[in-house]
Amino acid sequence: MKHIVLGKEIAVEKISYDNPYRFDQLHRHKYFEFLLFDIGLGGKQIVDFIEYENSSKSLFLITPGQVHLMKRLPKENGILIQFNKNALNQAISPLKINYFFRVLLNTKIELSEDQYHTISLLFQSIKKVHDSNTALRHHKLIRLLGFILFEIFEISSKNVESFHIDNIAYQFLNMAQESIKTMKSVQEYAKLLNVSTTKLTKKVSMHIGKSPLQVIHDILLTEIKRLMIVEQLSHKEIAFELNFDSQSSYSRFIKKHTTLSPSNLKKELGQIAQ
Repeated sequence: MKHIVLGKEIAVEKISYDNPYRFDQLHRHKYFEFLLFDIGLGGKQIVDFIEYENSSKSLFLITPGQVHLMKRLPKENGILIQFNKNALNQAISPLKINYFFRVLLNTKIELSEDQYHTISLLFQSIKKVHDSNTALRHHKLIRLLGFILFEIFEISSKNVESFHIDNIAYQFLNMAQESIKTMKSVQEYAKLLNVSTTKLTKKVSMHIGKSPLQVIHDILLTEIKRLMIVEQLSHKEIAFELNFDSQSSYSRFIKKHTTLSPSNLKKELGQIAQ
């Protein structure tokens, strides 16, 4: 299997496939990966330094930029789908892409019997098409991916009726994830979204459950952790990369949000990565 990072827009495999790449250490994704477990026996996955258990009839959603490590037990199995942003744009109308980020707030989704049956059939269908060699293979894959995305959206969303193309909260979330290196104030995002900070705060709190500033700080702290462990940057390099005013302001930010010094945070994260 050649990963989509080498040019393939959609790849589908059994979770038990023989991975030709280094997979026994934390790695940073450049693509989306959905893992549907038919059989989960207590293996582990680490996603952005949080540990999850592989359980039967569960679905994991990994996104570009996240760091990931799967420690699968021998008899655990299911189907995984990898796809890039180009495939996502083809599968979902660009006007609805922001809403997809609502789904991505859920790293792990525990499925009911009915939900698992529905999702499993779709995963099996896309695997069958992926393994075929027909002229319309790519078009079928894109359509099936769209079905899967909307099915996951419906399962994970508590209020499907709120699915509108102008939802400010998810535009903000998308924007913050892409612009965290250069934009760190609520006012900047409100200006770009052409809304008041009061309205932005109300929308984000309603749909995401946090204030815009909390979301910005969460994303910034996660990016710091990724750069520390996966990119192996020094504290000075991270402070520069993320446009902190100084290394001392970088250290104060970490201390405020973790109670740890940058060095102790790196040590703690290193233990998780092991």
